[in-house]
Amino acid sequence: MRIKAENLFTQVLKDEMKKKGEELDLFYSFSGISSDTVSLTVLIMTETGSRQYKVDVAKSRKNLSQISRERSLHSVICSEKQLSPMTLSQTWADSLQTQHILARGAIEIVTTDLENRTLYRKSQTVNLSPELKFVVYLGERCEIEVSGFLFYTWWSVCRYHFFPFGVIVGMTLCLIVFLIYLFRVRKHLFKTQSERWLLAEKLKRREEKLVELASIRDQYAHQIEMQRSDAREKDMLLKDLEQKSKVYEGQIAELNKAKELLGTKSLIYKLSPILTFDAYKKILVCNGEIIPLNLQSSTLLLAFLNATDCQLTREEIEKCLSGRSRECLRTAKHRLSKVLQIDPSISIVQHNRDLFQLQLPEIEAL
Repeated sequence: MRIKAENLFTQVLKDEMKKKGEELDLFYSFSGISSDTVSLTVLIMTETGSRQYKVDVAKSRKNLSQISRERSLHSVICSEKQLSPMTLSQTWADSLQTQHILARGAIEIVTTDLENRTLYRKSQTVNLSPELKFVVYLGERCEIEVSGFLFYTWWSVCRYHFFPFGVIVGMTLCLIVFLIYLFRVRKHLFKTQSERWLLAEKLKRREEKLVELASIRDQYAHQIEMQRSDAREKDMLLKDLEQKSKVYEGQIAELNKAKELLGTKSLIYKLSPILTFDAYKKILVCNGEIIPLNLQSSTLLLAFLNATDCQLTREEIEKCLSGRSRECLRTAKHRLSKVLQIDPSISIVQHNRDLFQLQLPEIEAL
């Protein structure tokens, strides 16, 4: 309790100094600024000249601030707006009450001026002997001594220190009672659940047996139905196979006929009056001169001739060339255009990025 009360006393002083500094527009934060060792010798300029004061080491250690600039600022604040013992005492009492410390406090402020004259100011007195006294110094000369007196009874100390313990003991007892009750209820519930579980297991086994018997019955019924319909299905299957066999025989005959025709005849396209294309021999005939074509050029030329208006898209050309790359497409188109240059009236024109057309003066299938 002593440490808590002293910390509250120090915090009340800091808050009061900050408040008065803000009222004078002087206060600013020194948080995060590391300070060097505070000098114990202070030089002050007065109207009569400069004066040097030596600060007591013990007082310096108990100063509210260990930063020289902040000590100077405290001296200015206290000279402009004096600290009120009554205000500090009331603020400290409110803080003690907030922290559940049942004690009364009093404040005494002793100020020593530059001529070493002392001024005493106290808050209201308490008709008890102080049990604790806290001392804090303010100013660059530690010229302001603020003493806090704490008045309390031993009953207050017991309540402060043993109240958390009493709360813990009470909560522990409540928890033990609750656990005992929970154990008994759980035991009763476990017994009831065990009985219900045994009964549920018996019902489950009977249901499984009934399901198994129903499944066997359905299997027998299905087998009987399958045997009855087996003869009809076999007859229908034989008829279907006979019809398919007749259809396949007709298709095989047509394919054989087409194969014979392809083996004996050639498909010839007349591209212009002087140029002819033999699709099966993969050659161009120009005025009796035979020009052989490679597989890519022949396939691409045949695809143009079989397309509507001799137009092919980029995708159709790639598909015609068995999914080759764009580089292969450009190569095949370039080679075919170079071969067709033998007749200036024939050319391959690209209408847009994805559309190509073979322009012919006349196309005639022979």
